Amino acid sequence: MSKKKITETKVEDEQLGSQVPNSENSVNPAKQTRELKQKLREKRKEEEHRIQQSIFGKLLGIDEGFAIRKAKEPIIFADGRTTSLEEIGRIRDILLAEAREYSLTFVPEYYSQMRRLTGYKLDKKNPHHKPCIFAIYTIKYAYGRFNLKVLIRELQDRNPHLPGLNVRNFKHFQLTSEAAHEDLRGYIQDMITVMKTCRRWSQFETKYSRMYNLAFPDDLFEPYTSLT
Repeated sequence: MSKKKITETKVEDEQLGSQVPNSENSVNPAKQTRELKQKLREKRKEEEHRIQQSIFGKLLGIDEGFAIRKAKEPIIFADGRTTSLEEIGRIRDILLAEAREYSLTFVPEYYSQMRRLTGYKLDKKNPHHKPCIFAIYTIKYAYGRFNLKVLIRELQDRNPHLPGLNVRNFKHFQLTSEAAHEDLRGYIQDMITVMKTCRRWSQFETKYSRMYNLAFPDDLFEPYTSLT
């Protein structure tokens, strides 16, 4: 092989080698892909809302900025609850009109890690039973990642308890759209990943909330104790 060929081969090898990530500093490819897809979906939704608001403004003969401000204005219901046109649009993106077919979403490891950190033992006689507090944790740290307060109330309204029973017709995640369901699975996996690094539940709450910038009003989840 000529000296020129050897030199070219060496340069190509060095270029390829520089593209190989350091295993110590490399990130989880699946998580990175999921986060990228989520960001792209969020950006697309933002653009769709902006276009819708712009069209809304043009139809009414008002400027886009005014239409956007109107979309954010609170709508107050008779019972004191509030929402906005923007939140209504997001609800339409997240929830389905009819429940989807059941598929395993909250994997066993999710609950085993939660039990390890909280100290709640598995009831071998009733292994499917879960403490009510687990539902609140799920609302706060899984559904809470959607960053939409009215989502919780909307799920309650669309999927209430059966009369006289503490069960519902569907699991709440069966009402999520395909994109939202994929996001929810990602949030669950994020919780598992952080839980694995913790020794106590309080440690998880602090670490996870800081990592994903979560903050909740003290009374937000009190009425909702069975959402999973």
